[in-house]
Amino acid sequence: MNTFFKEHTVKNEIQSWKGFADSLRSKEDKEHFKEMLREYYQYCIAISAGPESFPSEELVLALISSQYKKIILWLMEKGFKI
Repeated sequence: MNTFFKEHTVKNEIQSWKGFADSLRSKEDKEHFKEMLREYYQYCIAISAGPESFPSEELVLALISSQYKKIILWLMEKGFKI
């Protein structure tokens, strides 16, 4: 599968989740979720290098990674040594 096709597939996957983001009640939650989707798109190049798979798997992994990153940064701000 070529890189263009995978990138197009990733863009479609992101677009399919925008309705979910729009349905979130608070503006902060909406912006946070949209930020995670933007971060997911940044992984597109790495995803394109991988084997063929269903795009939602990459999305879920990117969302989980984004959350762990935010938690680690928050803990470091609070003085925890990681």
